[in-house]
Amino acid sequence: MKKKPIDTLTISFKKSTPTPQKEKTSANKKKGITKQPHFNDIQKYASNIGKKLFGIDRQIESVLEQIVVYMQMPSFNSKPLVINLWGATGTGKTELVKTVLKELNIEKLAHYYNMVEIAPDYMPHYHDVEPERSSPLSPDFNPAKKNKGAPVVLVFDDFQHIRFLNSMGEARTGSPLYRLFRIMDEGFKDEEGNPIPTIIFNTGNIELSHNENVDNWFQKPGKQIEPETMPLEYMQKALSRHFRPEMVARMQNVHLFFPSIGRDVAAMIIRRELSRITKAAKKELALTSCTYDEHAVETIMGAVKNIGMGARTLESTTSKSISQLIFSLLKDLANQHSIPEDLVTLHFSGGRELNLSLKGTTGNDQKLNVSVSLKEKPPYDVDPDPQTLIIQAVHEAGHAVLTYMLHGKPPEEIFIGLKGSSTEGYVKIHSSVDHITKKFLTNRIAVILGGYLAEKMLFELENTTIGAKADFEHATKIAMDMINKFGFGNHRRRTVVGYEPFADHEYPPMDKEDMKMLNKLMESAESKAQRLLEEQKQLLMAIAQRLYEDKEIQKEEFMKLVDKHLLQEDGMLNVDSDFDYVGRFTDENNGARMDLDGRGMVAQS
Repeated sequence: MKKKPIDTLTISFKKSTPTPQKEKTSANKKKGITKQPHFNDIQKYASNIGKKLFGIDRQIESVLEQIVVYMQMPSFNSKPLVINLWGATGTGKTELVKTVLKELNIEKLAHYYNMVEIAPDYMPHYHDVEPERSSPLSPDFNPAKKNKGAPVVLVFDDFQHIRFLNSMGEARTGSPLYRLFRIMDEGFKDEEGNPIPTIIFNTGNIELSHNENVDNWFQKPGKQIEPETMPLEYMQKALSRHFRPEMVARMQNVHLFFPSIGRDVAAMIIRRELSRITKAAKKELALTSCTYDEHAVETIMGAVKNIGMGARTLESTTSKSISQLIFSLLKDLANQHSIPEDLVTLHFSGGRELNLSLKGTTGNDQKLNVSVSLKEKPPYDVDPDPQTLIIQAVHEAGHAVLTYMLHGKPPEEIFIGLKGSSTEGYVKIHSSVDHITKKFLTNRIAVILGGYLAEKMLFELENTTIGAKADFEHATKIAMDMINKFGFGNHRRRTVVGYEPFADHEYPPMDKEDMKMLNKLMESAESKAQRLLEEQKQLLMAIAQRLYEDKEIQKEEFMKLVDKHLLQEDGMLNVDSDFDYVGRFTDENNGARMDLDGRGMVAQS
C-alpha cells in the first residue's frame, strides 16, 4: 500500500475534530474536575493515600483501579459502579472513601448519607438528626440534575442499618428501600435518557469480624484474629442475614474486607498522631524543635485496652495523653514565673509502668520535666488491713500459678484489696477456646480450686477462710455441666431428649453413676492442682509476696517472676495438660506456644 505524503497527514490532523477525551476534560473543568484520573497515575494515588491510611494497601489499590477504569471508560459497564467496604469499626472504610475522592479531585461531586439518620420509621433510629440534603429514599431524588453531564458519586455510610430482614428473618417491605436498590441497579439518566456514570460506595459492619462483638472489643494490640482477606461467599452470607437475595445481587460489583487493626498498624497510627501533634505544637509555640521517640509510641500502645474499637481509640488516647503532658508542663512553667513563649524545645518519651514524659527547655537553659501515668487505676480503694491482704494475695496467687501452668498463658492482670465489689480480688485471664475438651474443663476446675488449695497449703487447714465458697460452687457447676450438658458422663444416658444444653433451667436428675463421675472429676482436678502448687511453691510464694506489696501484678511483671522462680528440675511432676509449659522455657522456638483464647476475657476471683 502506498503511503500518504506527510503534509497530507498534517492537514488531516489539523482539520480533525477534538477527541472525546479532550471534550470530557473540557466539560469536567467546568464542573470543578481539573484532571481526569488516568491508569498510569494509580500507583501515585495509592502511594499518597498510603501515607495517611495504614494496613489497607490492597483495598486502596482495588478501589482506585475500579474508579479509574470506570471513569475512563464509563460505557464499558452499563450499570453503576458499586463498591462495598465491610469490616470492623475504625478500620478506615469511610476515611478511605473520602481520601480517594479527594485524591482524584472528585470530592465535590460526592453526596454523603449516613443510613442511620435516613432509615425508614419502622427501622431503629440511633440519631435524631434530620439529613440536610434530600434523601436517596425519596421518589424525586436525582443528584444528577445539579451537575449536568458530570458523574454522580454517592456514599452510603453505615449501610447495614438499611435492612430488609429483621432479626427473625422476616422480610421488610416498603417502596423507599426498593427505590434505593433501583438506584444501585440502574443509576441515573439525563434528559435524553442516556445513563449517567454513577459511583456508589456502601460502608458498614456485617458481623464478619470478631471485633464487632462487644465482648471482644477489649483486646491488647496485636490480638488480630480474623484473616487479612475474606472470601466473597462469606461476605454474601453475612449480607443475606440483612437483605433479601435480589438485593444482595445488586451489591455484587466489588466487595472489600477490612481486617481489624493489628499491632504494627496501631503503632503507625500512633506515630502519625504524634507527628501531627508535635508539628502543630512546634508551630503554635514557635519552638526550635518538638520531637518524640519510640518509647512514647510503646507507652501509648500499652495504655490502649480496646484496640478492637479501631483507629479512633488510638487517636483519642494519643491526643488525650499528650494534652495531659502539655497541661502539666505549662502549669510548672507558670509556677516558675515563665510563659509558653519562653519554651525552645520539647521532647516526648515513655518509660516503665506506662509513664509518659515530656522534657522541655527554655531560652535561658531552664529545664522542665513532667510525666503522667497512663496506667488505669484499680476500680476501688485498697484495703490497708495486712491480714486480709496476705490471705487475698495467697488465694489469687494460687489461681494465677495454675492458670499459667494448665492453660499455658500468663494472667493479664491480678488485683487484691478491692472494695465495693462482690469480690475483693481477681485474676483476669483469656480462657475461651474454639474446641472445648474434657482435659480443658478438668484443668479449668483445677484453676478454680487453686485459691483454696494455696490457702490450705500455706496456712494449714484450720486457718483457711470461707472465701473459696464461690470457687467450690463454680467448680462443681462446671463438673455438673460436663456430665449433664457436654456428654462426659454416662454415655448411655447422655442428655434428656429435647433438653437445651445451654438453657438456664434445672438439670435432668443425676443417678448414682453420675454422682460417682462428679466426685471423680472433682478429685482428679483437685489432685492435679495440689501437686502443681506443691511443686511450684517457690513461685506461688513469690507471686503472693509481690501482690501483698504492690496490690497488683501485670502480665509483664508476672512473667519476670516466672522466669526467676519456676521449678524446672528433672523428675518434676508433669501435668497432662493442653500446653507444654516446660517446653516453653527449654526451647524458645517451641511450637507449643498455643493461643488458647482470642475470643473473651474471664475474671476469676
